[in-house]
Amino acid sequence: MAAIAVQNDLTFTVHLPFDLYGGVESHAFRVAERVIRLTEPLTPYAYVFHIEHRTPGTAEWYEAGRQAIEALLPVVASPALLCLENLESYAPDLLEPFFTEYPIARTLDIGHLWKAGLDPFPYIAKWLPTTRVIHLHGVRREAERVVDHLSLAVMEPTEVAQVLTALRGYNGVLTLEVFEDDFWTSHEMVAGVE
Repeated sequence: MAAIAVQNDLTFTVHLPFDLYGGVESHAFRVAERVIRLTEPLTPYAYVFHIEHRTPGTAEWYEAGRQAIEALLPVVASPALLCLENLESYAPDLLEPFFTEYPIARTLDIGHLWKAGLDPFPYIAKWLPTTRVIHLHGVRREAERVVDHLSLAVMEPTEVAQVLTALRGYNGVLTLEVFEDDFWTSHEMVAGVE
């Protein structure tokens, strides 16, 4: 995989499999450390992670988040490779203390902002300078729930075009965080914006 990446000018981002909460004694950390060690030969551009979402904003939550970040820092080659992602299950601004206290980067998940019913443009304007990875995916409101990680084709084309226009000049990684056939219909929408 590393040779294919070099030959084709590709990069890898690794999304850690569990939400992190607590330090080196946690199962989530042990799995994250193993994933990081196994993917090191690919020289990933970023390791994307979440802070657990059950008690956001509490002192306990912040302390457990700090422990998680401090456990990860010695495992990666550079703190900037750690990219904390916003979730739809709590206000994105709750993450600010982590970015203030640690030299980590952001994963700005625009699909999660849409899913939470938030306007992405203030976050794009404020966060883009410290964002290493952007996740973009469609969101559809159904009767009793909101479904995400869908093709961008389910979105209003002008809404997608406005977001992509706001991202002009961004030099990090833009991930179309969709699955299978949704990638190609999403790619068409991105490619269609000039």
